[in-house]
Amino acid sequence: MTQFRLKLGNKSDIDLRSVLYFEALNDNDYSRLAAGWREAGAMPADYKTRIAFVNREPTLSRITIDEIRLRAPNLVEVQPGRLVPMAAVRLVRPVTDEQRAQMAAAYPEQVEAIGLKQTRFEYAVPDVDGDPVIKHYPASIKAMREARANPINIGGERYVFAANIADPDKVRKLTEDELSKLREAYSLADNQGVQIPTIHGPLIGTVPPHSIRQRVEGTPTRKNDERKRRPG
Repeated sequence: MTQFRLKLGNKSDIDLRSVLYFEALNDNDYSRLAAGWREAGAMPADYKTRIAFVNREPTLSRITIDEIRLRAPNLVEVQPGRLVPMAAVRLVRPVTDEQRAQMAAAYPEQVEAIGLKQTRFEYAVPDVDGDPVIKHYPASIKAMREARANPINIGGERYVFAANIADPDKVRKLTEDELSKLREAYSLADNQGVQIPTIHGPLIGTVPPHSIRQRVEGTPTRKNDERKRRPG
């Protein structure tokens, strides 16, 4: 789908759904690259941005991070200088104190960085081994909302970016028959259960359909798209 493609040059483009993040190169990056590249006659300074992928090796681009902001739709800044395409993310969840404690116990040398983690991004595309890809970032749900990324709570502190909801009009309440089949897998009350169509397939939530639709329609990018479609 063309809306998920980012053109990097005359002959190359990438699928945003497969991107882990875009990150501006810094002085430390250039220092590490310089030694190995000098023998090949290449100049690291020609490159401005690292593009990390979910399931293949990263690459470097001559396009600056600011140019990528302008070219690529729906990016969210998860930490200074690092951007994640919303299209790559299936779900976002807040990181709990218990999860931070578990990570700190497993990686004691990273305690300071772990203490800053606020959200858990669950990517839609698996890694090369077929395993789920999960990353933790300092950007909070509140900060992302203030930056107009608009993560929408679909229930149980599970968030979906509004830009990833394929058709808000098709968000619907599940039937009693559907609910009875799902109760073993989900914590659903007798009258709860909503199906949300996303670009990565349907998700099950517990927030009423009209609430989800209202939040999606209030997204700045959605409003702009609606204005473009109106005649006159």
